[in-house]
Formats: sequence, C-alpha cells, structure tokens
Amino acid sequence: MKRNDFTSDDTFGGPWTDDKLNIIQKYLSAYTIALKKWSFKKVYIDAFAGSGGINIKEDDGSLRQIKGSVSRAISIERPFDIYYFVELNKGKADLLVNIQKEHPKMDIRTINGDANLEIPKIIRNIKGMNAKGVIFLDPYHTNVEWNTIHEIGTCGCLDFWYLFPLSAFTRMLPKNGEVPEEWKSKISNLCGCNDNIWFNKFYQRKKTYQMSLFDQDRNHHLKKQLMLMT
Repeated sequence: MKRNDFTSDDTFGGPWTDDKLNIIQKYLSAYTIALKKWSFKKVYIDAFAGSGGINIKEDDGSLRQIKGSVSRAISIERPFDIYYFVELNKGKADLLVNIQKEHPKMDIRTINGDANLEIPKIIRNIKGMNAKGVIFLDPYHTNVEWNTIHEIGTCGCLDFWYLFPLSAFTRMLPKNGEVPEEWKSKISNLCGCNDNIWFNKFYQRKKTYQMSLFDQDRNHHLKKQLMLMT
C-alpha cells in the first residue's frame, strides 16, 4: 500500500463510521462490476472528500486509523474511469493531490473548492462525455444546499448517496421554536423552502398537543416531515 493511500488528517466518528464506509465501498465495487460491459464512462464523485484517511474513536476511547471514502473508492477491484474529489480545506485537498500523483494511471481530478459550486460544473462536464456514475455526499455539517440536491436529482446520470446530517440539523431546531435568525437561512437552504414552510412542518400545533422535536419519537417525526417536503 502506498503511503498516501492511508493518509489520516481527520479525527471523528466511531465504529459506525467504518461500517458506513464498508457499505459504500461494497456498493461502488458492485456498481463497476455490474456495468463493466457498458460503453459509457463510469464516474465517481466525492463531494466532501476529506484527506484520504480517518482516525475514529473506539468504544474504549482509543483511536483507530481507517481508510476514508477516497482511499476505498480507488482501491475497488474494477476502478471507475474518472474520479472527482472535491474538498474545501486546502490542506486536505493537498493530501488528495498527493494520492492523485501516486496513481498516475488513474484519472483522478482533485478540486479544492466549495461542493455547492463545483458539483454543477462537474455535472455539466460529465454530461458532455456520455458518462454515468455515483456521487457521494457525506457533509461535515449542514453544508449541502438544496440547489445542489436539485442539480444532482435532475441530471439523470448519477446514482446519489447523501448521508443527511440529522443530528446537526436537529440542533438548529430548539424545543421552544425560537430559532435564531442566523440559523434560519441555513435551514431554508438545506430544505429548499422558506421559513414559514419548514417552521410549520417541524412545529405543527395540534388542538390539545404540540409535537415536540425532543419527544421520544423526535427523530421519527423529523424524518417523516423531511420526506414529505421532498
């Protein structure tokens, strides 16, 4: 294994992070194998690519280094024709460039930029080259804007994996409904609707009872409303 295949510049998550990435890796491997006889170019896009590796915290508090989504995507049995790795952080993007240099036979394109601005450009590019593929969005917080989701959904050429940041989202929805002004625009961008619509959805008043987002069924209620809005 080359040194930069296992670069680790991030520390977050836990054992579930490894499980999540294992599922993604298996899917990517199955995707390229299943479509190996198709003539179109197969593209993989990682919109929040990180640095190539992750330090996760085990249940006993110790840290374990694992491969990130980038390292897993390039190590599958039958690689994609083109890889796009988008990373906003310059230091992490530089580490991805090192990975790119160590795989000169692979078409890897590292982009240091905002995923919300870069994804539409990538989609326009792959549409012009008769390509199809997979896009993976695993944002750090509530970084993905609704316009980006809409762009991906209407392109017709990408299988879409979006790990929605539910915990970060619910932290912006206080029980008393007094959402700070600076959070309102973030929520609107995330949901693709104005303040009145999402507020009424998440704080529905009943005649005898107001649903609290912090009740026992809080996450079930929130997920249901998100599905109704989309």
